[in-house]
Amino acid sequence: MAPLSTPVVSCLGLLILSSCLLADCRFIPEAWSACTVTCGVGTQVRIVRCQVLLSFSQSVADLPADECEGPKPASQRTCYAGPCNGEIPEFNPDEAAGLFGGLQDLDELYDWEYEGFTKCSESCGGGVQEAVVSCLNKQTREPADENLCVTSRRPPQLLKSCNLDPCPARWEIGKWSPCSLTCGVGLQTRDVFCSHLLSREMNETVILADELCHQPKPSTVQACNRFNCPPAWYPAQWQPCSRTCGGGIQKREVLCKQRMADGSFLELPETFCSALKLVTQQACKKDDCPSEWLLSDWTECSTSCGEGTQTRSAICRKVLKTGVSTIVNSSLCPPLPFSSSIRPCMLAPCARPGRPSPKASPHIAAARKVYVQTRRQRRLHFVVGGFAYLLPKTAVVLRCPTRRVRKPLITWEKDGQHLVSSAHVTVAPLGYLKIHRLQPSDAGIYTCSAGPAREQFVIKLIGANSKLVARPLSLHGDDEALPGRKASPKEALQTHKHHNGISANGSKAEKRGLAADPGSRYDDIVARLLEQGGWPGELLASREVQDSTERNTSSEEDANAEQALLHLPFTMVTEQKRLDDILRNLSQQPEELRDLYGKHLVAQLAQEIFRSHMEHRDMFLKPSEQRGPPVAIPPHKHVSGFSSSLRASSSAEAGGGPRRPHRKPTILRKISAAQQLSASEVVTHLGQTVALASGTLSVLLHCEAIGNPRPTISWARNGEEVQFGDRIILQPDDSLQILAPVEADVGFYTCNATNALGYDSVSIAVTLA
Repeated sequence: MAPLSTPVVSCLGLLILSSCLLADCRFIPEAWSACTVTCGVGTQVRIVRCQVLLSFSQSVADLPADECEGPKPASQRTCYAGPCNGEIPEFNPDEAAGLFGGLQDLDELYDWEYEGFTKCSESCGGGVQEAVVSCLNKQTREPADENLCVTSRRPPQLLKSCNLDPCPARWEIGKWSPCSLTCGVGLQTRDVFCSHLLSREMNETVILADELCHQPKPSTVQACNRFNCPPAWYPAQWQPCSRTCGGGIQKREVLCKQRMADGSFLELPETFCSALKLVTQQACKKDDCPSEWLLSDWTECSTSCGEGTQTRSAICRKVLKTGVSTIVNSSLCPPLPFSSSIRPCMLAPCARPGRPSPKASPHIAAARKVYVQTRRQRRLHFVVGGFAYLLPKTAVVLRCPTRRVRKPLITWEKDGQHLVSSAHVTVAPLGYLKIHRLQPSDAGIYTCSAGPAREQFVIKLIGANSKLVARPLSLHGDDEALPGRKASPKEALQTHKHHNGISANGSKAEKRGLAADPGSRYDDIVARLLEQGGWPGELLASREVQDSTERNTSSEEDANAEQALLHLPFTMVTEQKRLDDILRNLSQQPEELRDLYGKHLVAQLAQEIFRSHMEHRDMFLKPSEQRGPPVAIPPHKHVSGFSSSLRASSSAEAGGGPRRPHRKPTILRKISAAQQLSASEVVTHLGQTVALASGTLSVLLHCEAIGNPRPTISWARNGEEVQFGDRIILQPDDSLQILAPVEADVGFYTCNATNALGYDSVSIAVTLA
């Protein structure tokens, strides 16, 4: 072995030399080759290297032979492959001495040897192979039991690197996160990304785009804890505070629910939730309100006749965060316009000398109507006393026709505030008010005052999708009013006494059970009218159900009927009394039928409005333009309790208006199925089948016919005339009602429509369920 004082001067040499100083450098022999002969005496050779294991790279390095200590194992030996051709060779002492001298190590028949390397531990990115050490029979080269080899002579472990090329792109998958819910189906997520391993030894990885990984991406989300939760309290969002300042209350709904395994919620009675219920209201807006003016009522007119003035006082007050009102210095309130504290008034003219005093006082000629704008118009004219539901950007002219008062003395208010002319609103001295382009801030109650006479006009806007801008009150009454709303300080302390206007009607309506707010009592009816979907669809539907022979009798009539569809109303107009009747009828109905009856009555109202419009239009047409047939308006879901109003409107149609062409009767066929109003009442039209169930208490069979003269309706069952009594009733609209039906009522019911020009009949089957 070369002295250590003269190593090879190189980085690798120094590294190897240091390795030999720290670890064993030893001779490592490879396996013996096969014997050079197949019989007799031959030779075996093997390679013997001086090697060291490098710990930093886990690989084996070859060294010069003089770096290893100890004797170098033999690299060649004699081998004996047995006698040739089965002959026993002659004993030759010289050859035997040479043979046995060459086979001096045959006494060690078994020994350890390296036999190649294991498979690489990794397919890419750098792996490791380990040398395989086996115990072999030196003569036969066959593997032997390891116990036959000397354990102390077992060679050391040898490792080498392999498959150093970078790995291809592949998905790296993280661990699943904890479940988002403990019950009722939650979610688990995990990270999945496309990566590229450059070196496993250096743990160097590069993140790639998902498109570079060709295999399908593993799932990143999975469901977990899929079982029902126990009942618990679930709070809704807090409602807006009841006040903007001065201490208010906000409420929320807290329900007992159970989250099911499919993610849905099942609402349960409160007794199912054992935990303490969450709070349903809390205090809010706990800060002082800004100072504001508190106005008193107007005083009586300063004169007993003629022109005078009215005044009212104003105090500056502030609502504290505790909700208590306190009077503060007037300098803390904004400036108060002069018109807010004084206004003119007009009573009956004073008596002239020698003439008796007139008893008549000023009067406003109001129009109690409701207007609903359906299509855009540049300008609309109205008279005070009504309600108008209008589209934005429409110009409005509001007149206040008065008697026994001078026009300049007429004053206007909006929501209790005195109105003066501006760029947007013009208050004309001739007694009318003009709003140039309606906008949301223009909605409200406008009041015209002429002395003691006062009339109001309510304006509301129709927004997107034919919905009212302000939320309509329900037809059911005050119990469903907007929650959490309280009157403002000005509304609570400033009241108006209207003797001739809408407020007087509103008070009467309250006594009849109608909505207390006069400005909103028709909102729900108007909202339902706007949901009708437009007049043309209804007219076309009615034309489709007419008899084909009736439609094709005259092409000129068809052309006139189509022309009628082009003259639809821009604004629907009806009397307030008609809407009050609807509200009163609804208040008298059972709660479970109120919504269905409301839809029916509003649909009937829409038909009446359109029929009135068509009759009014025909009055201004030339005779040549009146040749077309009348348009049939199909009723919607008629109910026995309200058939009389439809009958009255049909009679009015037949008796009034311009003369119309004669037509033979035609019964309108309905294609809708029988309607189950409730568990006990069935309503249907002709052409259907009614199945009587055990709980059916009433069956109403509708028969609607058109013609001129108006057809006469009669009923027959199984070909015989129906006998009417206490249980089988003919309704005012010619519908047939069967109360408490029995098996004897089963059969074919035929409606016959007859006039001077002909007849028509349609049957309906009544069977047992």
